[in-house]
Amino acid sequence: MTEPAICIVCGNIYPLLANADDLLIVGGSEVKTLLMGQSLSQLGFPISYVTEEFGQGPEVHIGNFRVLSFRLGKNKLKQAVTLLGALQTADAAIYYVRGAP
Repeated sequence: MTEPAICIVCGNIYPLLANADDLLIVGGSEVKTLLMGQSLSQLGFPISYVTEEFGQGPEVHIGNFRVLSFRLGKNKLKQAVTLLGALQTADAAIYYVRGAP
């Protein structure tokens, strides 16, 4: 049996995933979210993350994770469209949201 795909939405997790020391905006929730994703991945669940755009492009792969991005900004319509696009691209069975993108 194939495990269902899980998409984790966490706006500030990219610097932690990418080990980007120059983009330090990581706190406890990001660390807990990464540990959860790593644990679920080890159990065989396909994991994707949706995070804010930090210059990485719309989709990258980091380790076992597919990382999709959305644009955060003053234009909330554009933010919503890019967020919905990333969620649709993730095409997961389960969506977990940590924080408010």
